[in-house]
Amino acid sequence: MSVIEIQEIEVLMDTVGKISNSDFRLNDEVMNGYFRLLQLAHPCKLFCASSFHYARMKKLANPPDIKCNKKKVNIYDYDFIFFPIHLTNHWALLSVDINEKSINYYDSISKDNPSTLAVFKSYFDTKYPQQQWKVKNWRDIPQQKDGNSCGVLVCQFATLLAYGFTINNDIDFTEVNNAIVLSSFINIFYLIVERHPGDSMGNKFFNNKSKARSL
Repeated sequence: MSVIEIQEIEVLMDTVGKISNSDFRLNDEVMNGYFRLLQLAHPCKLFCASSFHYARMKKLANPPDIKCNKKKVNIYDYDFIFFPIHLTNHWALLSVDINEKSINYYDSISKDNPSTLAVFKSYFDTKYPQQQWKVKNWRDIPQQKDGNSCGVLVCQFATLLAYGFTINNDIDFTEVNNAIVLSSFINIFYLIVERHPGDSMGNKFFNNKSKARSL
């Protein structure tokens, strides 16, 4: 099986290939790959944590630091920290605005989630006590109209925030837009493999940190 690795994020090409316009369900593998690509497009502005970070925050008495390449991330080097959150059969987005000192929750089924916000508030209060962190649950945002497009909407939310947009109900996230996001995402992955076949993707594409190989 072909595998693409983007700064420690491995994505099976078979997984990407199975995504279709009629099935928008995304797993951790694909979500983390998308968010890492988004981070690479905004290297001085944005850091995207792994989708597994939230699970560790909930389970461990002493939650781990936010890391990249096994090194602690200095959150003050960035404007935003994104956390794709996997709830039971559902995706949501947690965005930390470093400049505003705010912890923001975006959910495509208008779900209040005080427990998740409390976990993140406690985490940032403990790890970064020099700041007064605020929390906000964003309710007036586009909602999904099916049972499986939450992951794609989270990707769209994150992309808009990365480009400086405010998310509100004036934005129309239709099924066509979902398909465009998925199509663009799939094309990016295949373009990487096409340009850099074999055991190495080349050192220029992702700052010497990415490679493709076969298992």
